[in-house]
Amino acid sequence: MPVYIIHGRGRLRRSLQRPELSRTDTTCVLLDGDEECRNVLSSRGLSEISTMRLSNDAREEFLREYLDLIGEIGRQCGDRSWWASDMASKNRETSRLPVLLHEFRCIIESINKAGDRNLLIVNPSWVLLDSLKEYLTKKRMKYRVLCGQVTQVKERISIKLRTLARILHVFMKVGVRKIYFSCKLRNRLRELSRELSLIHI
Repeated sequence: MPVYIIHGRGRLRRSLQRPELSRTDTTCVLLDGDEECRNVLSSRGLSEISTMRLSNDAREEFLREYLDLIGEIGRQCGDRSWWASDMASKNRETSRLPVLLHEFRCIIESINKAGDRNLLIVNPSWVLLDSLKEYLTKKRMKYRVLCGQVTQVKERISIKLRTLARILHVFMKVGVRKIYFSCKLRNRLRELSRELSLIHI
């Protein structure tokens, strides 16, 4: 079963013109939910493997394993550069690692479901690309990466912007809570002062 890793709408359209990808035994998995890419795939009659959704119990188990993984990596790579990265954070709001782990798990499940059919892996995160290549090599599976350098740069910029947005969101939430509790505390102290002054009178 050949695996084709494709990134970007234009690259997807060009890749689907290949004779080997126009066969009916080709299936695909779309990882970023891009509707335009989905329309291109469906117009070619390609069946899409739905990515799994975790149940509440599975989600809790996944998060426990994630926290254990961060702790284990921290013990093995305890240098400052690791702990300064957003992946080292156990805070799900600021770390992309849970998202990446789930995406990689979806890819593996899709490979298993595809069986002997051609599989298109459309728009996986660039962070996972080396791990995915290593996995396919170990499984002795044929694969081709059909991705453009420009798309890679765009995704890296997008990842950094999303990370920055998540960090700012967390800081804003913390700031709002701090202001709220400071006001509540100040009001409570004023009430206590008034009550004490009435007692002394």
